[in-house]
Amino acid sequence: MAIQNRRRSNASRKYYVDGNTVRKSRENVALPREQEIERHRKQRQEDYRKRKQSALRQRRKAQMDRERALRNRQRFLSVSPLYMAFFSLCVCGVFAICGIYISLQTQITAHISTISSLQEELLDVRSDNDEKLQRIETSVDLEAIKKKAIKDLGMVYPSSTQIVTYSVEDSDSMVMYSDIEKEEENDNILTAITGSIDP
Repeated sequence: MAIQNRRRSNASRKYYVDGNTVRKSRENVALPREQEIERHRKQRQEDYRKRKQSALRQRRKAQMDRERALRNRQRFLSVSPLYMAFFSLCVCGVFAICGIYISLQTQITAHISTISSLQEELLDVRSDNDEKLQRIETSVDLEAIKKKAIKDLGMVYPSSTQIVTYSVEDSDSMVMYSDIEKEEENDNILTAITGSIDP
């Protein structure tokens, strides 16, 4: 029996050969499964490490942003005296310009009111002048003066030799460079005519 047992143990130790392939033992089959588990474990560790580094980078970036904002705030709050003097000068300049603008506006308003009052005064004076001119024109009767001059003073119409005509080519105005002769006599005649008519 011992011989048969030995034969059976030798037979169980032999591998079955099927062509040129050899049957894999259980040890070789279990190895890829363990490698797969190990690979998954390493992948999870790598993902965890990447997430941790990403979170750490984000925290560092947020911390840097906070520090930058704090530095900017401190820089803004810590104003140099030169900047403060310049800023004060600018504010004073703006207030001065506003004051000048307001004073100019009040002056313009005052001038406008003065101009309007002067225009009203001018209209009043013109209307008074028109009334006086109308009164003078209606008070003097030109026909009576003409009759008085012809009958009493001997005035006659001018003859054709006494009438002088001239033509103006470019301008419709004339400039007098010297006095007209016998102007004083004309004034005396006019005073004599108006004096003899007035009652």
